[in-house]
Amino acid sequence: MSLNFTKDLEQLQQNVRGIRIRVPVIREHLNSIKVITDKNHKKPQLTQGSKNASDGIKVETIFCSQPSIIPPLEKYFNKTIKSIVPVPSIPSKKKSDVHVEFEDNTRINIQIKNGEIVDNGRGHSVDRRECQLFSQFSPDLEKFLEIICLKKEGERSINIDKTISQEVVNRCILGMEESTKPNYFAHTVMNDNNVIESLGISTAEDFMKQVHDNLYANMVSKITCVHLSPNIYFQRKGGTKSESRPNHIQMKLKLTNHFATIFRKLL
Repeated sequence: MSLNFTKDLEQLQQNVRGIRIRVPVIREHLNSIKVITDKNHKKPQLTQGSKNASDGIKVETIFCSQPSIIPPLEKYFNKTIKSIVPVPSIPSKKKSDVHVEFEDNTRINIQIKNGEIVDNGRGHSVDRRECQLFSQFSPDLEKFLEIICLKKEGERSINIDKTISQEVVNRCILGMEESTKPNYFAHTVMNDNNVIESLGISTAEDFMKQVHDNLYANMVSKITCVHLSPNIYFQRKGGTKSESRPNHIQMKLKLTNHFATIFRKLL
């Protein structure tokens, strides 16, 4: 067998692998990105929360299909990637966004946070649920969130200590399902052409250590938000009249410059 033929065969195998990785297995996410227009073909106004949710779906889709994502991930893990696919969000959204499967048949879960790192920016939504569900952590926590976030009558000076905060952040950020808990967290920046131009990664252990290390001794109320740390807070979901479940409570995570030092830059 000639040397040229061998090189051509190796190149063909690499091309086939690249195509396989980018096969449209992401149909679920593509179908979920719906372009809604009025009779004049004008895009409706989106709330910031809706825009962030839409951007989240978009970046997950691009993460699975953009060729330049593969080499830095393979270098970081020192493994050949077999596929990157979205984590199914039906019947409910999971805590990981994508599965990465390697040629050795091992697999990891990644939760993606997209956007510029700014100290005074908006938080990324990491969890949303009915207020009453927080009673499983502490009845006082449910009451505190009702008074502060939902503006119900009551005493605002309820003490919720760090032990409760630790349990809450673990549940809200990592979830309960072992098969979809994130093993890694990725930070991406996507440009106006829908291309991921920056990629950083952190292990879940390092990410959660940063979360725990920054927690306040007690939760702090500020106007209509409850802050667990300088980076994590609860707020009412809100939104327009057409949006569902406006009284759900969201946990938000702010990726500040200090917090983001945990991400190892890959791209």
